[in-house]
Amino acid sequence: MKKIILFASLAFSINAFAQVPSYVPNNGLVGYWPFTGNANDESGNSHNGTVNGATLTTDRFGNTSSAYNFTGTTNDITLANSQTLVNGSFTVSAWCTIDVLSPSNYDAVLIGQFNGQISNDRKWLFGYRSISSQRGISYYFCDNSGSFLSNAYTLNWLPQVSTWYHITWIFTSANSIETYVNGILHSTVSLTLRNFNNAASTILTKIGNGIDIGSFAQLPWNGKIDDVGIWNRVLTQQEIQNLYNANICYQNVTVTDTLVINTGITGFNPITYKNTIKVYPNPTNDHITIDNGNISNLTGYQIKITNSLSQQVFQSGITQQQFYVDLSTWTGNGIYFVHIIDAQGNTIDIKKIVLQ
Repeated sequence: MKKIILFASLAFSINAFAQVPSYVPNNGLVGYWPFTGNANDESGNSHNGTVNGATLTTDRFGNTSSAYNFTGTTNDITLANSQTLVNGSFTVSAWCTIDVLSPSNYDAVLIGQFNGQISNDRKWLFGYRSISSQRGISYYFCDNSGSFLSNAYTLNWLPQVSTWYHITWIFTSANSIETYVNGILHSTVSLTLRNFNNAASTILTKIGNGIDIGSFAQLPWNGKIDDVGIWNRVLTQQEIQNLYNANICYQNVTVTDTLVINTGITGFNPITYKNTIKVYPNPTNDHITIDNGNISNLTGYQIKITNSLSQQVFQSGITQQQFYVDLSTWTGNGIYFVHIIDAQGNTIDIKKIVLQ
């Protein structure tokens, strides 16, 4: 008699290995910090972070030790070898919460590259400003002349306290800055930088704090930060939307008779999903049923099952609500993997099943 036991991500979690997820663009990636228990750079470029006072906390999915909390004091994460991070056009992306919107004069840096002095090297700071009527996503630039040439904030954006947001800043070679909030273009502003290349050897890049270029006062972040990425190119809007919409498989779900696969996060606080796929029963002796839920939300999606040798034993487009899968045609006892693939060909979730 054949039996199949289905394990949720507690048995197989993509969080168990340290590598860049498939939805994170690799082209031009110079640093990626998922904060899964540490501040290491998983891009392979060795820009590992040194944690100074920030503490591990829950991420937007409720997973422990999967983001860092900054208390609005001297906390920061200093990145190694940061002079080589960017040169020319670049993109910065991060998930964050803003836990304090007062006092009225509040300026905070999520990430920045600076050396705390006016000198002939470039500096940039990205963060949030709440000063009198000036409330919005902020950025500050000095060029290689040492002149403080550009600072601004985006208008008409007042975030909810302690709510997760995905924010992206893009600096282009045409001297413009674009900001995105939750995958949507929020603003585009032209800058007047004369030269923005070649950071000085004394430059530092920090997450969670910065130095005011004029007053040298610290500008600490007060809230959580997670999944920080830096690219030495301009990301496309689709790539930014993929980062925002990605179903990061860090969900720890305990099940007794059904494997639950969530697709397409549509909101946070609490987390909501586009659809839920269920695979059952557990255990079984001759078949499994795959319930695809509301298939109108899964146009172009596919499901496939492979064995431990990556041989495919089942594949189908998700065009019907349920599949009945006969196990007698499978390749014997062992570990199998259920893959959910979106319309762009990205694998958005993988879960383990064991046939015995």
